[in-house]
Amino acid sequence: MTPRAGHALVALDGTVDDRTVGLLGKSLDRVLDLSGPSLVLDLSAAKMMSVDWVSAVNAARGRAAERGGRVVFVSPSETAKIHVDLLELARVYPSLASIEEAERNLTGKESGERFAALPPAPSADDLAGELGDPDPAVRRRAACALAELGKHARAAAPALARALRDDDGDVRLTALGALKALGPAAESVVWDIVDCLRDESVRALALEALVAIGPASLGAVRTIVADPDPAVSQSAAQALRVIQERLR
Repeated sequence: MTPRAGHALVALDGTVDDRTVGLLGKSLDRVLDLSGPSLVLDLSAAKMMSVDWVSAVNAARGRAAERGGRVVFVSPSETAKIHVDLLELARVYPSLASIEEAERNLTGKESGERFAALPPAPSADDLAGELGDPDPAVRRRAACALAELGKHARAAAPALARALRDDDGDVRLTALGALKALGPAAESVVWDIVDCLRDESVRALALEALVAIGPASLGAVRTIVADPDPAVSQSAAQALRVIQERLR
């Protein structure tokens, strides 16, 4: 991290995955506490293995906005660019070619004009509506965007639960990933997630989602521990074990 006038330059170097995304979020919070209100994220050397990194950056963007700041990207790597394009992040995070260009946009007159032209990020309600779009690609993008919002997408939980029965397998997986990202905020649809344990194609992710919900999923999971299907009963038992271990 390099402090600058009114902002900080942060270079993400290496792999950002499920194991390191928590550290990323804490680091960005600390940077905002120590520096100016804006962040320049240099993504040129980042290897993005999980879309969860976007949630960490979104949280930092919210904190920056509270202080009148912004977050901009510089030179996303090939793996980062996949997520930037898939989730249409350029609508919210301009991707600039160099650190110098990013700093000019943050500090100069051009900054206010450029960022004022950016449309607001879609709300959870907007994205929930897109889950009913006839185009499966739109539905997948909506579910990915809801995953970025994490617990703030609580209002979209019913729409995501309906998407678990989508004809498109990728939509089902993406919706389940979004519910996992909601964590305890997905408590209201826990029974829909439990039903996914019967679907081999999404069973592993359903287990992870139930663990992410935590204690609120215990009652539903216990009802299928004795399921006649060994794969279902074993997955339920595993979810119970992990949740109970985390309660100790």
